Amino acid sequence: NNNAQTTTVLKAIVNDVAAVGGKDENINNLAASFQRLYGRGFASSREFIGIIQQTGLTVCDLAKGAGVSANQFSRNLQNGFVSAQQFTDAFVNASKTRFGDYASALKDTVAGAWANVQNTIKEGFSGIGANTTLNATLTVALNAIADGIGNLFKSIDQSTITTLERLIACLP
Repeated sequence: NNNAQTTTVLKAIVNDVAAVGGKDENINNLAASFQRLYGRGFASSREFIGIIQQTGLTVCDLAKGAGVSANQFSRNLQNGFVSAQQFTDAFVNASKTRFGDYASALKDTVAGAWANVQNTIKEGFSGIGANTTLNATLTVALNAIADGIGNLFKSIDQSTITTLERLIACLP
């Protein structure tokens, strides 16, 4: 099923990018690489290099994911003997082996929770841009909020952190 495979590949991409601290741009680049890969039907060294540079996976990881030696995988790749499906399967397997389910675990961290807040805010404001009057007002308000948050973080020292930890420990 193409939809199931696309979902599996996208989950692996997001997982790998999250594990190495990548950005949305990396996810978009990797999705485009897989699109080119399937358009051509076989993996090229170009896609391979682009993918390993953005995911933290190595030729050894992908070879293990494909069930062959690193030398054999490299030779097959250079000779155009790695189909898009074989490469995708190797990538998904390598991702699971190397990073597990990193992206799901990330939601239980401060960075993951903050990313969730940011994504929720982005989604909430995405439709507002069409209303130019409201958009301008919100832009001013959001910039003021950002300045206030920046000032708040500049004022935090270790004693503030200790106090916050004590307060949080008291929460149910």
